[in-house]
Amino acid sequence: MAKDSKAKARAKTKPGLAKRVRHKKALFLPLDTAAANRISLRSWTALQRARDGDADNEAALALAHAAMVAARVAEQGFGEVDGPAMAKAKSGLADLIDRGCASCDWRFSAELLDALVPVLDEHCRQLRQVRMLALVEANEWLEARLEKGALMSELLTDKAQGRGIRAVENDSRVAGASESADGAKETPAAPLGMDEQNREQK
Repeated sequence: MAKDSKAKARAKTKPGLAKRVRHKKALFLPLDTAAANRISLRSWTALQRARDGDADNEAALALAHAAMVAARVAEQGFGEVDGPAMAKAKSGLADLIDRGCASCDWRFSAELLDALVPVLDEHCRQLRQVRMLALVEANEWLEARLEKGALMSELLTDKAQGRGIRAVENDSRVAGASESADGAKETPAAPLGMDEQNREQK
């Protein structure tokens, strides 16, 4: 009877273990097409709103989020970004967010709009071709800093030393592959982080 009980117990645990193994393996594959399309549509919609002169803090943050994730994923060795375009996009978005939070002026310059195109092109390529784990890590890296008090405009210009960066150095970057997968399963690219600057405008 004891042997039968142990056999039944092992049989009950096998499906869960197998599911977890499959879940981990999924992190090494690209996002499914539907998820990639949904995330990239958010970015391109924000860019179109900016072109139409209808941008707001949400559109600016959507584009800033995409730029930061694209840069982070590229830093991990998964593709390359247009250096000058990324620099112009990040500095332009930082200035825009600071100005917008101070005066509610969310107008994008023509130069910033042009710089964002190759950045979004690379971001969308990453969503469709890069393994999910790299995207999850990039999003967790960004969200952790925002949650610890770093401002998006500071992160865009690498000025978030002290509040956001040192505060998370002692935190674990990824809680575990299965936990990361849970966060990525429905929306692998994490929801846009709202920094303190932009919460004050609501």
